[in-house]
Amino acid sequence: MSKEAVLEAKGVAVEMKSKVDIMYLCHCSIGLVLMFGFGYLSPIDPITPMGMKILGIFLGLIYLWTTVDTVWPSLLGLVAIALTGFMPINQAFAESFGSNQIILVVGILALVGAINTNGICKYIGRWFVTRKVINGRPWVFTFMIFMGVYILTILTSTDTAIFLFWPILYGLFKDIGYKPGDKYATLMIIGVVMVGLFGFAAMPFRGIVLLMLTNFEAISGIAINQLSYLTISFVLGIVLIVGLVLVFKYIFRPDITLLKSVHTELFEKEKLPSMNLRQKMLVGALILFMAGMFLPNLLPQGLWIKNILDTLGPAGFVTLLVACLALIRIEGKPLLPFAQIMNRMMNWPMVCIIGTALVIGSALTNPETGIRDFLTNIFSGIVAGKSPIMIMIIFVIIALIATNFTNNYVIGVILLTISSSLAETMGFNPIPVAILIIFTVHIASVTPAACPYAAILHSNKEWVKTNEIYKYTIAMSVYVLLVLLILGVPLANLIIR
Repeated sequence: MSKEAVLEAKGVAVEMKSKVDIMYLCHCSIGLVLMFGFGYLSPIDPITPMGMKILGIFLGLIYLWTTVDTVWPSLLGLVAIALTGFMPINQAFAESFGSNQIILVVGILALVGAINTNGICKYIGRWFVTRKVINGRPWVFTFMIFMGVYILTILTSTDTAIFLFWPILYGLFKDIGYKPGDKYATLMIIGVVMVGLFGFAAMPFRGIVLLMLTNFEAISGIAINQLSYLTISFVLGIVLIVGLVLVFKYIFRPDITLLKSVHTELFEKEKLPSMNLRQKMLVGALILFMAGMFLPNLLPQGLWIKNILDTLGPAGFVTLLVACLALIRIEGKPLLPFAQIMNRMMNWPMVCIIGTALVIGSALTNPETGIRDFLTNIFSGIVAGKSPIMIMIIFVIIALIATNFTNNYVIGVILLTISSSLAETMGFNPIPVAILIIFTVHIASVTPAACPYAAILHSNKEWVKTNEIYKYTIAMSVYVLLVLLILGVPLANLIIR
């Protein structure tokens, strides 16, 4: 490269960096003005002066979380809440980072980190693609891939499932002759993310689902039974997966000729050794964790183990489990080396946004702010005279559309706040509505801003084109909406009475 070309390249790089810095400063300025300046506007009845300050912080957080970062805006948001006089700073930090939800998240990160570090996910993924039922059956193979993604997401995380099954598909496509841009390959890359979102929405004691369930309890004073949520979400997930395979087969209709040569031997070229003692014990710990989450809902009152689990709660139980795993040593090394795993697994952006969201969510719904009454007044006009079923349908449609363009937590909290207020005034059961809202806002795949997993999909330029992503994710979202309206609404009302 000539000297002139080098200088020109450097000039372009400096210019691009300057533009990036300017946009960063603009976004920061807008977010900070909202956070600290919005509260000086005249209150909009029935929002109080304190409510205007809290609303400004909320709007500033939404903007900064969407355009800039999640860590420093979250920390600054807690300071801003304290400066309003709504609560002292020590209370704000206690209710955020000292909450049971954060303790539970940290424990789950440690457990999942130990499972990932020890290669257990490979065994789970390999099991689904080495069932002989897939031999020569393209659509059975498709279903098994999706079920593998779904189960692995439930047991670990969506990104783990995506980054395990995408390479499995890449290798298969190379072996049998599919190329980037081929319809089946495109559908499967997108389908893995979509099914990962079904699993993401299924688990009631992890991530944003847990946060929304907690927020709903704080808003309404009603706790949603986790087993009831899991029953509804799991059934919906399985039906959505079966239906998605049928949509692929009968509506999208890709060429599957090459898939007829698919055989389990394709996935057994690299043999996995038998699980060692460490891996088996971690699998056992995962089963024990799942049991500890649901047994309190199943065991009869008065039983000693139920009393212990109720006393500990989910956060205490997972803390006890992690401590026991760290105590156990195999070949001189801890079964769960906590510090080593958390150095790699600790998701500070998620912890910060969950902690701050707990506090700002509580503030938004506090009667002192008047924000809840304001939102209720607006939506009352929309749903006035509607039946409970029609109200559920309206909320599901709004949730699915909105979540594909902005932060799913924000949409979830707003809709949960409104629905619980309307339930009080109109006399319908808020729990079925809340469950469907929480499930629906997790199916966010259309735009990169919808959720991190949608952003991962849009970044996979080698295998999927942007216009194909929009075409198929919009079509799949319409399909999801139909299933939620036809099955989800009656199912939620049937289970929650």
